[in-house]
Amino acid sequence: MTEIQTLFAHVLVPVPVPKAYTYRVPHDWNDWIHQGLRVAVQFGPKKIYAGIILELSDSPPEGYQASYILDVLDDAPIVNHKQLQFWRWVAKYYMCYLGEVMATALPAGYRLQSETKIVLHPDADLEAISRADVEDLEWQILELLGKKDGISLDDIHQKLGVKNVLKHVKSLYLRGLVVMEEELKENYRPKYEEFLDLCNIWDDSELANSSLNALERRAPKQYEAMMHILGTGKRELTVESIVKDFEVDRTVLKQLEKKSLIMIVKRRRDHLQVIRGGAQEYHLTESQSRALGIIGAGFEEKQPALLYGVTGSGKTHVYMELVKETLAAGKQVLYLLPEVALTEHMVARMGAFLPVEIGVWHHFYSSHERTELYDRILKDQIQFVVGTKGAVFAPFSNLGLIVVDEEHESTYKQFDKKPFYHGRDAAFQLAKYHGANVLLGSATPSYEMQFAVQQHRMVIAEITEKYDGGKPAELMYLNIGELKKTGQMNSLFSEPVRMAIQKAMDVKQKVVVYHNRKGYVPYIECGDCGLTTQCKHCDISMTYYKSSDNQRCSYCGFQQPVPSKCVACGSQDLKLKGTGTEKLAEELGQLFPKSRVARFDQQSMRKRDDFQKILTAFERGDIDILVGTQLLSKGIDIENIGLVVVPDADMLLHIPDFRSHERAFQQLQQLSGRIGRRAERGVMMLQTYQPEHEVLKSLKADDYQGLMSVEMEQREAFGYPPYKKLIKVDVKHIDAQVATEASRWLADQLRKQLGNLVLGPQVPSVARIKNRFIQQIVIKVPRETAQLNAAKFLLQQVREAALAYNSWRSVRIDIIIDPN
Repeated sequence: MTEIQTLFAHVLVPVPVPKAYTYRVPHDWNDWIHQGLRVAVQFGPKKIYAGIILELSDSPPEGYQASYILDVLDDAPIVNHKQLQFWRWVAKYYMCYLGEVMATALPAGYRLQSETKIVLHPDADLEAISRADVEDLEWQILELLGKKDGISLDDIHQKLGVKNVLKHVKSLYLRGLVVMEEELKENYRPKYEEFLDLCNIWDDSELANSSLNALERRAPKQYEAMMHILGTGKRELTVESIVKDFEVDRTVLKQLEKKSLIMIVKRRRDHLQVIRGGAQEYHLTESQSRALGIIGAGFEEKQPALLYGVTGSGKTHVYMELVKETLAAGKQVLYLLPEVALTEHMVARMGAFLPVEIGVWHHFYSSHERTELYDRILKDQIQFVVGTKGAVFAPFSNLGLIVVDEEHESTYKQFDKKPFYHGRDAAFQLAKYHGANVLLGSATPSYEMQFAVQQHRMVIAEITEKYDGGKPAELMYLNIGELKKTGQMNSLFSEPVRMAIQKAMDVKQKVVVYHNRKGYVPYIECGDCGLTTQCKHCDISMTYYKSSDNQRCSYCGFQQPVPSKCVACGSQDLKLKGTGTEKLAEELGQLFPKSRVARFDQQSMRKRDDFQKILTAFERGDIDILVGTQLLSKGIDIENIGLVVVPDADMLLHIPDFRSHERAFQQLQQLSGRIGRRAERGVMMLQTYQPEHEVLKSLKADDYQGLMSVEMEQREAFGYPPYKKLIKVDVKHIDAQVATEASRWLADQLRKQLGNLVLGPQVPSVARIKNRFIQQIVIKVPRETAQLNAAKFLLQQVREAALAYNSWRSVRIDIIIDPN
């Protein structure tokens, strides 16, 4: 008799521990259990997690007795081999635990654990569910939820006496019968859509004719609407399509319903909305065709490509050609964008030309939607994905092309939680595992990527003219100091700016006002003692929002009412200091009462489609003046923008960062490119105290390369990227003295081997965030892989040694590779 082999599985769970844990596989599962399957395992004394099998072996673990896997949660793997390779690279390069990568990569629907609390779906009706449609245990779970507001998986396990419930909860979750409690906290709302159906009267030709004749005589609007409905030839239509396509008022439809001619019913829409593209045509210009040829030649040589095209040059058309070519070859495409707001706008633009289903990946979608999208990509049902940086973790199996649009944007860097990865840089590694091509695009490419071109690690294709032949904007620098002397600066907008806005309004041109500071004012100051209202959890002043009449912290989200008096001296003389987008919009409304003013910032966009709604209203002419933050400079393609105003250009020039000049030029250049599209030459007016600043001089001369040349010399001399790699170490603790002591010890240990490559520790500009005091250490490391790896190995050893001290075990040490 053949001896049955005992298998052991190395299982990854979404927790920050150094290694995967090993579990024993029941003998009955030997023939079909394999890498990538999701399993239920006990981790710790009581907790049960959904984990991923990394690999199988016949060797038991050393030092502990392996527990059995409790259950297999899926029929097929939910993570493929290429994904696991990529996860391991992210963990290794960005110095985090593999479990932390898993927690970021998988939607919440795949990360159930015993402490996860679930509730009955707000839209679920237990009386309407047939007992035959669910298993007995699933029915018992639903009954439990019907009696309680919410219950943890651990409580379900105890009440029902079942060893493992994850598999059953997963089944109910994917069928939309239960929802995780955190989804409700994210303001989950089920989606409904109204449908219009014809009543039975239309099956009888005599009754139908008499009804139409009566409508024609007595209610011509209802008759016209009914003819539109019948003319579609469809039995069922959405109310929205009738209202929109035929300009039918909803009250007319209600009257038809009262007469029993139509029925209007509400139905819940699917969680996941996949966009189906169209097939409009476009034609490439000679410059676009030439760029496409250069990119294609680079791909033949297995090199990534950089598309350097001026704003409005039609880079999107070049992207679409490559997307269509890749999809036609049977491969998948990933299109990355730096902001959630841009995805809906870009999908709308590209969807008109690409007759394929487009999956959209970003955090504004609910956990249900992200889980469903993940599942459809996994099953090869969606070949084209558009998303923000997190889309690099989608379960691609045959990726052929990655497009990184606006590659220079800093928002590609994850900074608020581990892993601290960079979406653009991670895309290069993801492409390697798939043998895919990589195309970057920008009107102002980052210095790092241009350096890669100079090093012959990437090909470059340039488009130097606008697609529609539009002219570059005229730049006007208004010296605030001089304007004040002549009495022309009596408000936030100088007299020349006010006149220019009025002129634009007179000729029906659109105006954009750019100010990268949200809220009404950035802080409130006591007029007597000078104290500013600070966040109680962070060392930062709180932004005042007039729309909600409260103050909010930009770092931790803490909110408080506006104080009636100074907490220090009791004075009621509280002054609003500085300017935010709310204040600018308010002043514009007062200066131009006949003009329609709207804001375009994160606060004005609460839902994922708000971005597109505001842009559509602006394009349609329902908004005359649009005030916004840096989102305004990204991806807007609006006709008839005649004027862009920057009330405080100096704000961009004085950020204490070695990249500040590069980024200031990028933002201003991107803004100027929004003007004059498909129209006569527009104007961009900048109010500044420093019209002779090197960035502004380079902008006026359209000399990005000249500015870069000067700055690259400085970066090489002082050892900054792209000539050196940076590693930032944030040492955090609730006690400032402990953070200081731990950071000094760390820096001293690192200097023993790295010498003057180690800078700090020093207190950052915001010294405390979320009640933790911060000390920062910066390490400049040579770019060579061996030296970088040696520095990272040393840093890991020193970090572990520091955390081994009893008094420092509660210290948090975050290591950020390539800080942005």
